[in-house]
Amino acid sequence: SIWDLTNRSDNDDAISKQNEDRRVLLCKLDTVHPGGISRLDYLPNEPLLLSTGTASNSIQMHLFDNPNHTPSLLRSRAGHTAPPKYIRYLHPNNSFLLSNMMDGTDASSCQILSAAGNPNTDTSMRVFSIARSILDKEYLQGKRLLQHVKQFFMYLLLLLPKNIFKV
Repeated sequence: SIWDLTNRSDNDDAISKQNEDRRVLLCKLDTVHPGGISRLDYLPNEPLLLSTGTASNSIQMHLFDNPNHTPSLLRSRAGHTAPPKYIRYLHPNNSFLLSNMMDGTDASSCQILSAAGNPNTDTSMRVFSIARSILDKEYLQGKRLLQHVKQFFMYLLLLLPKNIFKV
């Protein structure tokens, strides 16, 4: 059983786990969330630890199933670190938003395209799948992100029907 789970409040992004006597450090996870950790929670009766980052805008699930007490990263989700400027729902059949999955729509087609609003703090364009997180992608990291995003949207507008970008 775990008696002590700590993280420091000085923007240290490490998680420490100690034994019952609180004398032996069982494991330490370094650089879990750059910018600090905002919350740690164990799932009841499960060897799973959820952690959320302060500045990283991410959530991670660690699985503690190794005999040496070191966890493995089971799942993680991350978003933009600043509010996005562009958000578009994409669907291959040009429907308004997303059709019912009962119509045979593939999970890869249920996507959200978003781009950072502040190139000084977040230089990314992301494609999120609302059906399967394994299909998430991140593109175009760099100082000229907004220029690339505008060119990308202009390209899409030329190729796709006008109603695909209705919100």
